[in-house]
Amino acid sequence: MPSIDSLKRRLQSGARRSRDSASQLAHNAERGLRRALGNRRCIAITGFSGAGKSTLLTSLITQLQHLPLQQAQGWYPDIGHCWLSAKLLNTDGSLPDYPYAQQQQRLQTGEWPEPTRALSRALLEVRVKPGSRWRDLRNKGFVSTQVELWDYPGEWLMDLPLAVMTHQQWLQDCFTQFNNEPRNAMAPALYSALLDLDPGAPFEPSVFESLFADYRAFLLACKARGLHIINPGRYALDEGDLPASLPRFIPLLSMVNADGSEWPAGSWGAQMAMRYRAYVQDWVKPFLTDVFEQVDHQLVLVDLLGALGDGKLAMEELRRSLARVLQLFHYGHNSWIDRLLAPKIEQLTFVATKLDCVLPSQRKALSELMRALVAESVQAARFESVQVDHLELSAIAGTHLGERDGERALWVETPAGPAWLKHPHLPRGWPTDNDWTRLADWAPPRLDPPPLADPSHSTWPSIHMDHLCQLLLKELMP
Repeated sequence: MPSIDSLKRRLQSGARRSRDSASQLAHNAERGLRRALGNRRCIAITGFSGAGKSTLLTSLITQLQHLPLQQAQGWYPDIGHCWLSAKLLNTDGSLPDYPYAQQQQRLQTGEWPEPTRALSRALLEVRVKPGSRWRDLRNKGFVSTQVELWDYPGEWLMDLPLAVMTHQQWLQDCFTQFNNEPRNAMAPALYSALLDLDPGAPFEPSVFESLFADYRAFLLACKARGLHIINPGRYALDEGDLPASLPRFIPLLSMVNADGSEWPAGSWGAQMAMRYRAYVQDWVKPFLTDVFEQVDHQLVLVDLLGALGDGKLAMEELRRSLARVLQLFHYGHNSWIDRLLAPKIEQLTFVATKLDCVLPSQRKALSELMRALVAESVQAARFESVQVDHLELSAIAGTHLGERDGERALWVETPAGPAWLKHPHLPRGWPTDNDWTRLADWAPPRLDPPPLADPSHSTWPSIHMDHLCQLLLKELMP
């Protein structure tokens, strides 16, 4: 029989959960009402690890807060006459604030922003001139919209397909991945151990810890090879970023043909199935529902140059993994009641990053490659009447255009003087075998941020960030 202290702890825990649920319900109701009235927009910065999410988010907030200076080239006619200002706000505390000040400081001291380690949110208030009197019934002279910008680790995105996979389906997926190139040659000893382990045998914690370390090392090696089908994705985070409460499990490949058999309590099979279900229920599904069911506009960042440098298999896996993830989101046009009760993602923008490493003459080729990469996802989104856009940009541009040996070339400043970049011929559309042969000895450059001054006094170098700002701000125009 439970002790009095045990019952007291359970009651206190239940009360805390009730308070948290009530607080979350009130928070979601307020956000839903703002969304229905048209004065709240939520934008998710989506992308796998290394795509440049934190750099883009920091640059975007900077651009919007100092737009007249940053957009020195001029305004688009349908925005310039309406724009007033933007201000970064503190959020309600339900999530950590995006560390904008720290990330901005890193850029200004010559370092890239810290990789994202947890879910965070930036909240901007954007003010524009009212387009009609009914939009400004209180005669304030402006219309205010709250713009939420969500950021999270790219490794979390890799987990989303698990939300619709049973444990048995995940095992089958792991078995398939293990037997395809390049994984089939990366960890043969681990593969044999996972095949040979008897799922009906008693669970042994010490053996599990050794296998888990090997499996995690394998996932980290896959990440280093530029592969994107990595599950569980959170296992590919740095050791210090793994929460102690995160369920730990491995794919017992010996269970692939078990047809959903029930394993004895305390066995390997029972332990791994239980931990998998807990991981999906407590970590994957809440991330999918709590974040992406609030989103109006999804920006999908893709490091195409990195995938080209990693080779044919990495590029093909990037295409498959994007399609696997994007099919889970709810796209479509929102009516007033949809915005309040069952919102869907209305806009989808694919963004090829690191454009400063591409010659101007090759930008069209990068654009065509991006369209070929996401064609499957675009077709599905457009079927749901979603507005789909494509952009190529550099959130922070660190290269300069010059001429070397009679040809246009890009260079960067170094303490030793200009360093010239190597420029392969980028494929037009999906790469052929000949394209891969030409790219075999090429790797995209790893650049340092250029010197950046205070953005309130000096523009930050970028490429096509103005296009992104204009695209986002058009949504807010009265």
